[in-house]
Amino acid sequence: MADDPSDALTRGDLHDALRFLHAQAHQGQLDLDRIDAILGALIKTLLDSGLLDRARVETLLPDANARLAARAAHEVTVDVGPAIDKYAVSGPADLDCAALLPLCLGRCCRLTFALSFQDLDEGQVRWDYRQPYRIRQRADDGYCVHSDRETRGCAVYAARPATCRRYDCRNDARIWDDFERRIPAPVERIDRLIQLRTQPRPSPAPPDELRMEPEPETEPT
Repeated sequence: MADDPSDALTRGDLHDALRFLHAQAHQGQLDLDRIDAILGALIKTLLDSGLLDRARVETLLPDANARLAARAAHEVTVDVGPAIDKYAVSGPADLDCAALLPLCLGRCCRLTFALSFQDLDEGQVRWDYRQPYRIRQRADDGYCVHSDRETRGCAVYAARPATCRRYDCRNDARIWDDFERRIPAPVERIDRLIQLRTQPRPSPAPPDELRMEPEPETEPT
């Protein structure tokens, strides 16, 4: 029997399914946090009552923390940006990105970051299905999929994420050797980072060197 075309999955279906899975993962993390709090309270009670040897517990903690860190390095995580209104975010007023593009070639668009739920709800900025919800980048050149190959202009500029709006490249050695003299960094510098990102890794998290600056955790004033 032929497949029913009405059963075909759409991109919207995929988005909804992944958002559901993320909500489930988030609920699981909340449950783990609650268990962690209960366990901490129980241990403190036992320590205070003298039923546990405090010195012995302190001796065992480093090894236990090391095992947890090693396990976390192999866990798959969902990356979501802070819940801020990107339209209220102000970027560097004295930074003329359009004038700098012929020099820098928009290489900041090769850096990685997580989209916010606001970006996801709008549905204009694409994200990487393999590593939700990071900005989607082309496999061949490492640029954001919304970056024009010729002009390096942004096809979703009006709806660009908060990270793009507030990013200041002037002191970023991945972009400039000397911003004041308009000397771009060697393109090989960021090419090497892109190669690191595409190499097989125990965790899908990209190298820290490829991340943009972290966003504020609170609403801008």
